[in-house]
Amino acid sequence: MEGIKSLVNGSNTILRTAPSETFVRLIRLALLYRDPVLSRAVQSKWLTRLHWHDLPAPPALVVADDLDLRHLLCHAYYVHLVDVAPRIDREQSIDIGDSPLSAVQNLHVFCGYHSLLAAWKQLQESAPPFPPDAACSSHAQCVIAWNARWALETARVNTAFVAVDVLRRLLFMERRLEVDAVAADCMTAGCMSAALHAIATKRAEISDNLHHHFDL
Repeated sequence: MEGIKSLVNGSNTILRTAPSETFVRLIRLALLYRDPVLSRAVQSKWLTRLHWHDLPAPPALVVADDLDLRHLLCHAYYVHLVDVAPRIDREQSIDIGDSPLSAVQNLHVFCGYHSLLAAWKQLQESAPPFPPDAACSSHAQCVIAWNARWALETARVNTAFVAVDVLRRLLFMERRLEVDAVAADCMTAGCMSAALHAIATKRAEISDNLHHHFDL
């Protein structure tokens, strides 16, 4: 097992370019030998490849569902949804070709679609709230300025990512707003820092609760 661990965790890990089948075999091997550390390492690298859209999500979804790997399962559902969302938008079937997903699994995809659409609609209407900076003498002004910049950036993000890709949309918003000169001029440094932190917190909250969105 030590040789396998070095292949997984080494600087030139084979998992940077390995196909989905390699991840499946390694996870099954890790579970067979009751090695949760190895299993988590393989899952983490698989998730990275999935979120880069470097590998298809269905194989990860199926094996995660079969082996009850909840974190991998939730994020595999998310990545798959991002891939098929344009078809759902056009009211086309997502059960195409040789898709390995069952009818129940496809139903969970639709649950995630509607839930994440609702989540983004709510965020689009209102930025995550943030507490006032102790040194801020006019928090209401900071909130007004932030909400105005938030509204501007949500209009831009709508053309960059599909609507259900809330995680990447929030990351895009955070990176855009942290260099927003107008917001920096109109807000105290403390309030702006708190507002950016609120975006990161909301993103982490959604990422950690994907099981609710997909009704898992």
